[in-house]
Amino acid sequence: MVIRPISLTKKEQEKYFIDKIGIDREALSIFLKKLTLQLIEIKDISIWAANILKQVSLCSGGDLAVHRDVISGRKEKSTALMIGNE
Repeated sequence: MVIRPISLTKKEQEKYFIDKIGIDREALSIFLKKLTLQLIEIKDISIWAANILKQVSLCSGGDLAVHRDVISGRKEKSTALMIGNE
């Protein structure tokens, strides 16, 4: 097994790489959508909303980045970055 990071900067590269793996043709569009990240900035999110949104994001395959002190409760508000895919 070999693990290495790859950088795909164009849609044609993404399609070629996934197609080269040999996935089912029906799944191609699903995987191509997952390669495109969507980033959403949320300003002044409360600790409570951040914790709930983080759990919802994780359950749906995304994530939520917040200030490190929000999770522990030492900071009551933060800017957050929600990370998901199309």
